[in-house]
Amino acid sequence: MAPVCAPVCAPVCAQVCAQVMRQSVAQGRLTSRSAAPLGHYVSIRLGCFRPRSQTLKLSNSAARRLAVVTRAAQGIDTVSGESTSAMVDYGNLDEIDAALPFTRVFQKVFLEKYWQKRPLLIRQAIPLFQSPVEPEELAGLVLDGEEVTARIILERDGKQPWEVKYGPFQEEDFLSLPKTHYTLLVPGLDRQVPAVSELLNLFPFIPRWRFDDVMASYSPEYGSVGPHSDSYDVFLLQANGRKTWEISDDARYDPDDPEAYEEGPMLRILKNWQPQAGRTLSPGDMLYLPPKVAHHGVALEKGLTYSVGFLAPKRLDLMLSYVDTISDDDDAQTRWEDPDLTLQAHHGEINVGALDKAEAALEALKQDRSHLAKWFGSHITAPKAGPDPKPLEYPMDWPEFVDTVAEVGEARFLESVRVAFVTNKTMGGAANISGLLFVNGQAAELISREAMEVAQILADTHRITMPQLEAAGVPQNSDTKAQKSDDDSEAARAEIRTLVLSLMNDGMLYFLGAEGADDEMYEDGDVEDEDEDEDGGRVEEVVF
Repeated sequence: MAPVCAPVCAPVCAQVCAQVMRQSVAQGRLTSRSAAPLGHYVSIRLGCFRPRSQTLKLSNSAARRLAVVTRAAQGIDTVSGESTSAMVDYGNLDEIDAALPFTRVFQKVFLEKYWQKRPLLIRQAIPLFQSPVEPEELAGLVLDGEEVTARIILERDGKQPWEVKYGPFQEEDFLSLPKTHYTLLVPGLDRQVPAVSELLNLFPFIPRWRFDDVMASYSPEYGSVGPHSDSYDVFLLQANGRKTWEISDDARYDPDDPEAYEEGPMLRILKNWQPQAGRTLSPGDMLYLPPKVAHHGVALEKGLTYSVGFLAPKRLDLMLSYVDTISDDDDAQTRWEDPDLTLQAHHGEINVGALDKAEAALEALKQDRSHLAKWFGSHITAPKAGPDPKPLEYPMDWPEFVDTVAEVGEARFLESVRVAFVTNKTMGGAANISGLLFVNGQAAELISREAMEVAQILADTHRITMPQLEAAGVPQNSDTKAQKSDDDSEAARAEIRTLVLSLMNDGMLYFLGAEGADDEMYEDGDVEDEDEDEDGGRVEEVVF
């Protein structure tokens, strides 16, 4: 059926398609045989014949040919990937308009249909998003920053293509950058900037312990890190500026296959990149990519992208970590015994009895479920790079804590601290405790149900408020003599106060915005005036 715009658009589409086909055939990107039927598809993808919500069903080979033609039609060099147009939109990719956090219903849909299964583009995931960090602030963060491991990727103008430079950087490093074709990568930004860590609250449907970090990526026009593939889940949030993303789930782009990458570049750049779909993201848009979905992002203009990544530990790492925890166990020190050894036909044979004993020896090393839970919780909350918690110089008592939290509203975990909990039921119900709270790899046993409720709040939200403590049975008034309650209730309150104060005094918790609170997180002499250099002069601002 012809579209209503056919009289106007059809001649234009035919002219554009014919020109693209001739150019593609002349440059060897298409044969005459494959170009002819694709002309119809190009006109469709240019928006003249079919609504955007209706998707063409093409084979992988047809989709790759369509990608070449469409990219050429939209002004994208199919060799370098440079765009001369503002939009890229081709191929099959599920797309929704939905703001985070998702409704409970769609959270379930996302986990069942998309999580670790297929990509999803979320338009305006954060409407009217305002980046908590500007490019200039990002550069200032990595200048001489020992706790921030930054990289600069130079596609061009380096000693070799895709050169990688590692921080810490000086101002001269930024002032000497080219105008285009580079990217600044800053991992772990959530552990440095509290406002960035708030992004994690948008993903309550994914276990918080699975979270790895938020990496910021600043690029001017044409900035990119090249086509690559990862072994973990990632949400790509466009903070400002526009960026094109092309993706492919082709098995030959397996991130664990060394043959998939070009030889020579310092970065892992995929060979023979042939995307299956492409879209342009604007500020507030978010692209979810499961593991092993290859992707290539190119900035259309200067801007920031936040990559919210999730942990994907290797089984080998888990096994080695677990074995390390049981190395001092008595069973682990038991030597091989075979008093039932029998005569065998061959001197050099490993017979069935030997393998049975080896299997039994390994089975004997398995611990009960409570030991497994304690190991796993400690393993996945082990601290990563970032500011280390520093114990308070003057320990805080409960009245002082209550007064301060009433003033500022909440106590929150230092952004670099990792937290999780496990209940006694999950551990098998054998232990005489309510559960365990893990903080930076250390496990705390909690006896009372009320203390476990507080631990759950801390692990879920990474903060605690006075109303939450009161709901758990701990009033602001710490005068226990004035409270009529049984011994169990008072024991629970005491356990909660001990838990919260120990986290506070160990530097795990802090008060954001409280007078002097920020200085407590750093040793003396680490905080410098942001506006003056050592000689008292103004620091030159780094402008991208």
